Amino acid sequence: MENSESAEPPVRDPGDINTIDDIGNRAIQSWIFALLICMFLLVAGSTLYFAKPFLMPVAVAFVLSVLLAPAMAMIEKTGLPSGIAALGLVGALCAGIYFGFSFIAQPAASWAENAPQYIEQASDKLSGVKQPISSVQSLSEEVKQMASVSQRETADEVVVRAPGLAESLTSSMGRAAVQTLFVLALTYFILATRTELRLKLIAARRSISGKLHTARMFRDVERSVGSYIFTMALINAGLGVAVGLAMYFLDMPRPIMWGGIAAALNFIPYIGPIITASLLALVGIINTETLTEAAIPPLVYLGLNFIEGSFVTPLTLGARLTLNPLAILLTVSFWTWLWGPVGALISVPLLVMLKALSAHTEMLHPFSLLLGGTIPRPRKHGWAIKKPRP
Repeated sequence: MENSESAEPPVRDPGDINTIDDIGNRAIQSWIFALLICMFLLVAGSTLYFAKPFLMPVAVAFVLSVLLAPAMAMIEKTGLPSGIAALGLVGALCAGIYFGFSFIAQPAASWAENAPQYIEQASDKLSGVKQPISSVQSLSEEVKQMASVSQRETADEVVVRAPGLAESLTSSMGRAAVQTLFVLALTYFILATRTELRLKLIAARRSISGKLHTARMFRDVERSVGSYIFTMALINAGLGVAVGLAMYFLDMPRPIMWGGIAAALNFIPYIGPIITASLLALVGIINTETLTEAAIPPLVYLGLNFIEGSFVTPLTLGARLTLNPLAILLTVSFWTWLWGPVGALISVPLLVMLKALSAHTEMLHPFSLLLGGTIPRPRKHGWAIKKPRP
């Protein structure tokens, strides 16, 4: 009896309490961190969307400055001042864009003038396919007319004149000209001050290892983006030549123009080839007698694009610059939805920059692997993991 009264309840190990508290604190911290990330993404997306008139030219200028950075470094080694070198590069960029667009735009503009006529011709040839749909459309129009009878009797019709085509083109061309001048000016200043800005950012790091890490990060970002864009430009030029020759042998009008369009739109993954194939299908319907013959040009183009995307590009870029196809599709879709065609053009260079930056950041290194980084290979006798000393 005395033994039972004197018996004390078992005492819990304080280590167990601390372990439970640590697990709870870590779970709370994880939820807070995830919530902060979601809030940051929401704020960043809203800022990118509503500040598009300012941020889009800034992003384009930043991408152009990174692309021109290797050429800028080579020119600076000759002793030429940075301002003059940057001015020459921006001038060469303007000349290249002008001649490239004039090479493609002149025949494309003449073709676009007759686009309504071409579309009408294609519609006439597709009339046999459209007949089953016309009955459904007429039925839906009758239902709409019956539903709107009461509204016409009670409501007054107000007609708002839409802006004319000339007014829309004038306003859009004015905005594009202002944004283009802003992009060129900002690109010039970024190139002219890139060395000074880089030295200041490196000097801001306190430790020697931090300074070296920042210098390597700048170098790898410029090399990765420059190598990727230069390699893709060569691949797209080869694809353009192949498409131009194929369209020439298929008796398509303006084969040089189609080669240029295929090369230019191939810089936009997935979306660009779809647009090119659709245009070729439209022209094929106009210039051929049957739908079977009209399908040959887009099918030939899609075959060449498949060879380029499945064999030529992976073998040329290698594992270091290869990107995850899912990441490319999501990135192109997001930036196209956010900023339109300009966002589609700069989406892949931004993705390459993000991959290079995440490879140099310990916290974002797994993200770099998801974007297409190389996974460590196991050695002959196991993974390269340091074992604890006995």
